[in-house]
Amino acid sequence: MITHIYFSDLHDNRDGVSENLRQIVHRAKALRCRLYSNGDLINILPLGPDGWEKWLKEFEELLDGYPILVLGGNHDPYRYLKRLFCDMPNVTVKRRENLPNGVHLRHGHSWSPDWWLLRHVAPAIVEFMVDYFPKPWYWFSKKMGWIPSELKEEGLPKKRKYTKQVNWLWRKGMAYAERHEVTVVLGHTHCQGGSVGKPGVTFVMDCGAAKDGDYLIHDTQGIERCNLYDEV
Repeated sequence: MITHIYFSDLHDNRDGVSENLRQIVHRAKALRCRLYSNGDLINILPLGPDGWEKWLKEFEELLDGYPILVLGGNHDPYRYLKRLFCDMPNVTVKRRENLPNGVHLRHGHSWSPDWWLLRHVAPAIVEFMVDYFPKPWYWFSKKMGWIPSELKEEGLPKKRKYTKQVNWLWRKGMAYAERHEVTVVLGHTHCQGGSVGKPGVTFVMDCGAAKDGDYLIHDTQGIERCNLYDEV
C-alpha cells in the first residue's frame, strides 16, 4: 500500500500549473496518500515573488482542499512560500520535516558549499533586478540556465550528470541519516537515485526532478523511484 509520494524540483513558472504537477496530485488523490513537495516547486528565484496569481489560482483549484506539505528550496525560499500560501490552509510550508515514518525531508541545498553565501545575498539581488530591470534580468537568468523548467526548450539534456557535487550532497545525507538514525529524502540535484534500503534502515534517496517526471513512492516495502513518462 502506497502511503506517501515525494517529489521535488518541479520548477513551475508563473504562467500556470504544469502537467507533471497535475499528474502527481491526481495520483496522490487516487491513492489517498500523503503528498510532499521537497523544494523548488516554483521559480520564485530568479523570477521574483510577485505575479504568481494565475499559478496560485490553478494550484488551489487542482488541490481542491487536498493537503500537501511544501518545503522551501533554493528557488522558492521558505519566507516567500509562507507569504504566497498564507490563504491556503491545506498547504503546510516548512524548511525541513521529520516524518513519523522515520523519514527526514529536506531540499538539500543548505548542504551545498556555495549556498552558504548565496542564501544571504541572492533574494535581495533578485528582488532588486525584478523590480528595476525585469526584462534584462529574465534574459540573463535564462542564458545562465537559472530557470530549470526552460532548459529542455533549449535542447539541453533531460537529466543532469552525477557530478562530484551530487556525490557530496548524498554523502552529507548519508552522514545525517547515520547520525540521527533516519532515512533522508533529498532534492536539489535533479539526479534521481541514492542507496536503497528497507524500512527502518538508514539510507538516502533523491527525488530527482519532477520537471522531468521523477518522483518517489513510499509503501510498506520501502521507497521506490518512479517516473511519469515510464507509466504512459
